Amino acid sequence: MNQEMIVNPMNRVKRVLLVEDEMSVVTFIKRGLEEEGFDVSVAFNGLTGQQMAQEFDYDLLILDIMIPEKNGLDVCTELRAHGLKTPILFLTALSTSENIVIGLNSGADDYLVKPFKFMELHARINALIRRHEQVNDPCYGTGNLSKSHVPCIHGVLLPG
Repeated sequence: MNQEMIVNPMNRVKRVLLVEDEMSVVTFIKRGLEEEGFDVSVAFNGLTGQQMAQEFDYDLLILDIMIPEKNGLDVCTELRAHGLKTPILFLTALSTSENIVIGLNSGADDYLVKPFKFMELHARINALIRRHEQVNDPCYGTGNLSKSHVPCIHGVLLPG
């Protein structure tokens, strides 16, 4: 159990939005991620989850597909249509190849089928957040800043 909070290069606790209607799954994931140092918010339906994702900044969204009020596929598609770049991981019981393809094509970054092992979920979360941070880090040369003009050390910009 990690007692330290997980922080990103901006020294901020990593925030996860879990959109799931099964209380036992919510309890299991929330407890596990909080023990690993994440700040976890929960929405029990798709409409509330979409509103929270648009209103607050998260490092990752975990979406079930079969949730009340608005299904996870529609939530994902609409969030992407509105420009949300936050990584999205589908966590669902829908396990066919067709379901997985539909989920990924709706804009999700990853897809994990229930039942699952927490250690695999945790590893996928870390990988998605790490990749997202690298894409948004000017030290990787993907932003408007040129690496030749702005020296970087471990994600910290130095005046150059």
